[in-house]
This record gives sequence, C-alpha cells and structure tokens, in this order.
Amino acid sequence: MEETPNPEVVVSRGSNHLGLGKALYERKDFEEAAQHFEQCIEENVDAVEASYYLGKMYRHGEGVPVNPSLALEYLESAHNNGYDKAKNALTSLKLWMEKEQAERPRINVTIPETRTRGEGKEKWTAFVFQIECDGFQWHIEKRYSFCYNFYCTLRSTFPKQTHGVPFPPKKVLNNMDPSFIENRRLQLENFIQEMTRRAPVNSSVALLSFLEVDDHVRRA
Repeated sequence: MEETPNPEVVVSRGSNHLGLGKALYERKDFEEAAQHFEQCIEENVDAVEASYYLGKMYRHGEGVPVNPSLALEYLESAHNNGYDKAKNALTSLKLWMEKEQAERPRINVTIPETRTRGEGKEKWTAFVFQIECDGFQWHIEKRYSFCYNFYCTLRSTFPKQTHGVPFPPKKVLNNMDPSFIENRRLQLENFIQEMTRRAPVNSSVALLSFLEVDDHVRRA
C-alpha cells in the first residue's frame, strides 16, 4: 500500500502547490488543500490537475461549500484540457444534475407590465415580474439597475450559458420614453425566461435569490 506523503516533506523538497495540495487532500485536510489547488489556478501552473481536484471538492463539499455549478466548470476545464481522470467524475456530476433538474419544480416568469415610480426628475420604471413555481405565484418589482447587476453576476458566473442571450443595454437619455420602456420590458422578459430554461443557471443561488423563490415557495 502506497504511503501518503507528508506535506512537510513535500514542501522541503521544493515541490509546487499541486504536490502539497494532493498530500493534504490525501490526509483529508481539505480546506488547506483547496487553497493550494486554487493557487495553481491563479498561477496557471499545474492548473489542469488542480481543476480536477477542485471539481471533486466542490461536488462533495470537501473543504469548500457544495457548489455543483463550480464543480462542473472545474471538471469540464480539466476534461477539455486532456485530464482523463476527469471524465468519469464529469459524467457522474452531469447525470446527478440532470436528475436534480428533472425533480425541481419549473419556474415560469413573465413581465406583464411596468409601473412608474417616483416624481419629477426622480421618476424611474419598475418592471413587474410575475413568477410561478410549485403551485405558488407572486409578483416582485425590479428597477433596471438591479436587473443589470443580476445580469453581470450571471455573465461572470455562467459565461457559457449567458453567451449569445441578448440583454437590454444601458441608456441614460430618454429612458422614460414609453416605446423604449416597452422594448426594454420585452428584452428583459426574453432574457429571464431563457435563463430559467438553462441549467445550471436555473437552479443557481443567483437566480433563485433574484426571483425571491425561497421567500415565497413554502416546502414541507
């Protein structure tokens, strides 16, 4: 049986973050191991194998919070860069995510109307979201700036899933024009509906929080 390397010995031999991370991982010191694997990613040294380990750790919550979306990104990166061990872990994760998605109640979102809030120069447009999930229905109001911040979060976290999905651009002048507001409403509605159809965005904390799902859907 192969003996687990001592992290102190690994360091003394001048090994890199990957070697130390693997030694710590084998000793189940997951939190410190994750820090070294993340350092590999940051320095782009042994990043492929480090991505494999981080993918497994985010999948199972080893030293880091469980995050299937991040696990998917790391494992896909390792697999796409030729790390063979990532294939089985990636396949298993995708099957699990598909099962979870099939069992999760579908979220239906429309933006049926807008409302003008404020007075004079302080006027702004509220977009009224109507959300249905698991037999519950509720309405929330969001101004464009909140929607844009949400879009930036999704674009940063899920670049592949948001790529090519139009989002209404910013506009400073004449943004209270009725025809402009209606066009923006339609674009926002199309964007949010597309996001609710794309995994893993549709089960992400960012989306569920933006739509206030946990505040309105009561589960046994």
